Amino acid sequence: MSVLLVAPHSLAHGGEDHGPPAARPAPTSDSLTMPIETQFMIGLRTVRIRRGVVAESTGISGHVRARPDGDARVAAPVAGRLVPPPGGFPILGARVRRGQLLGRLEQTLGASEAASVAAANQQVIFARNGAQQRLQAAAARLLLARQNAVRLQGLQGVVAARDIAAAQTEAQVAQTEVEQARRDVNAAGPGAALVVELRAPLDGTIVVASASAGSQIAQGTEVFRVADLSRLWIDLQLSESQAASLGPASTAVITSQLDSTLRLDGRRVAVGALVDEQTRTVQAIFEVDNAGERLRIGSMVDVAVQGAAAVEVLAVPQAAILEREGVPVVVVKTGPETFAVRGVRVGPRNASMVGVLSGLEPGERVVVEGASSVLLAAQ
Repeated sequence: MSVLLVAPHSLAHGGEDHGPPAARPAPTSDSLTMPIETQFMIGLRTVRIRRGVVAESTGISGHVRARPDGDARVAAPVAGRLVPPPGGFPILGARVRRGQLLGRLEQTLGASEAASVAAANQQVIFARNGAQQRLQAAAARLLLARQNAVRLQGLQGVVAARDIAAAQTEAQVAQTEVEQARRDVNAAGPGAALVVELRAPLDGTIVVASASAGSQIAQGTEVFRVADLSRLWIDLQLSESQAASLGPASTAVITSQLDSTLRLDGRRVAVGALVDEQTRTVQAIFEVDNAGERLRIGSMVDVAVQGAAAVEVLAVPQAAILEREGVPVVVVKTGPETFAVRGVRVGPRNASMVGVLSGLEPGERVVVEGASSVLLAAQ
């Protein structure tokens, strides 16, 4: 039987020979022929079956979130009016460095608060002025004491040694007074600040930006949120049996239905010791390298968790496994223009490969692209 099907690709000769298969084929359930020209037109592609290591993996939905040490909220410590820094407020998606000025907050005070701050500042001013005056007097005494000590030292042999020693002691006392006066000036402080600076607490990306110049905000209002997107956590809820199968070296493959090209490897961070009484699930956390920033905080992803021990089986790509009447089948290329649709018994599977326990032989070629068209022609 010859079948002509039309599709846009032409890959039938991609790295394959059209001679006899390397091993004796298993019994087939259906066979058909397809001209090489048709194979080119439907973009048919095959791979040779080899033994490989496949570990069972569990598919489940996960929630993307920031790491605890890579997520920080910048909130208003007091009520006030927002003032932008030079260059304006950072916008959503902007990269910031730790300590970078994000904005200023001019504190809003009531009448009684303003009076209290003014009184406190006045007391600070008095204390600072007094400390500065003591520092100036102590510095003047130190200068005179040092000059006197140098003068007497030059008259050594003319004046009594005890007078020279007394002058040196006086200079040391004056030095101590200067140091104490400087500490008093520093202790006086700058007074109560009416302008508060909002600075980035870590290196990262602005993921929340709600600042607008001149707006009045209440104490505790979130103005910015900064997150390190280079590494993120995937939060999962696993059944008790799934959680029990995870070991310290368990890994996961993260994919997304919204982006078919996304594929990231995750490593286990933690598995909870608590079973939720309502859902009977256990929390697990995996970490992924998000250097390309393709994952977004809060998004949902598909996670294939690899927990069970790997076993050596005949391994075929997921795309090669089809289903007919509830039975898994593959399309085997038995000759340059001949194919067989063969039922198989599948074993462990992960995000990309499936272990086949029976129905195939090493060295046979299975169709991985265009298999559904061949299966349709066989029906």
